[in-house]
Amino acid sequence: MARIPYVEIESAPRAVQEILRAGPRNTRNIQGLIAHASGNLSGLSAFLGSVLTAQALEPRLRELAILRVAYLTGAEYEWTQHTTLSARAGVSPAQLAAIAEGRTEGTEFSQDEATLLAFVSQFIETGHPDAALFGRTRSFLSDREIVELLLAAGAYWALGRLMTALEIDAEPPMDEADAATLLASFPSA
Repeated sequence: MARIPYVEIESAPRAVQEILRAGPRNTRNIQGLIAHASGNLSGLSAFLGSVLTAQALEPRLRELAILRVAYLTGAEYEWTQHTTLSARAGVSPAQLAAIAEGRTEGTEFSQDEATLLAFVSQFIETGHPDAALFGRTRSFLSDREIVELLLAAGAYWALGRLMTALEIDAEPPMDEADAATLLASFPSA
């Protein structure tokens, strides 16, 4: 059981109710925790929506990064919810299994994907990817994509830490319909 109760839709302010009702069924727990910070809920939802729909960073690469962050933070909830999104983005079952085992290299990953996973790992673990790794990452990502990657990894690191600190209860993964609804609910750039 979570360390603090989830905000119930019916008892939330109207603006919070609208956000909670619009979200996928299987993400009610994270929304119910964040809703305690009602002043942040709308902005955070908009920001996360922009990460999922308005970045130039290829969705498959973004999802590989989010899965790596979920692994590194031990955020099982984050991992579970992103399995459907990552499959939609083109992450293969073999890549998912490798990341679940803690691997960032192997035949499942291209050289660029392995570099991206190492870059995300150093960013999360030390806050400062080394110069050589930064250079390799810059060889296939634009400046915009690097900033977007860091924003995505940082946001999901913070969410993962929130989830583990508050001991969020598991929910089933989003189904395909919920994933489509989630992605369609945000304006894309």
